[in-house]
Amino acid sequence: MGYPMLETLLAKLSRDIVLTVEPAVFHFERGSRRVSLATRVFLDRDGDRIVGVGEPPAHGVVGTPVDLFSDEPASPDVPAKQELLDGFFRFALQQTTGRKVLVRPRLVVHNAGSLGALLCGYQNSILTEAAIRAGVRECRFVDAAATALACGR
Repeated sequence: MGYPMLETLLAKLSRDIVLTVEPAVFHFERGSRRVSLATRVFLDRDGDRIVGVGEPPAHGVVGTPVDLFSDEPASPDVPAKQELLDGFFRFALQQTTGRKVLVRPRLVVHNAGSLGALLCGYQNSILTEAAIRAGVRECRFVDAAATALACGR
């Protein structure tokens, strides 16, 4: 059972973030602010800290690239891609909102089915878990029927 009055208040206080998914690039939009990030993170030499998201790190820092949605297995010394996706989403949300938010936004995801070939059937739950751990209140998938069709269900 929900709290309709509270949900209405939350919707008024926070604007949705719209995410358009492509395997190589995620496009985040909130109001007039748009951020596009390649789905790649860069790890430090030890492989335990993200030093760049989307683009190689600046200031002469050497970073090892990891493609989040590559069908090639990651090397054993790289953290789990789910952890890297969490960090990717944290960075993307900070860039999209431009500040700390008082009320956590809702994420509206378009075209999640484009990840179907790589994550068949699990893309919605993987994206939801990462987004919520990064600070999103909830996720709504606009193309759930298309996602099911892409996975052959």
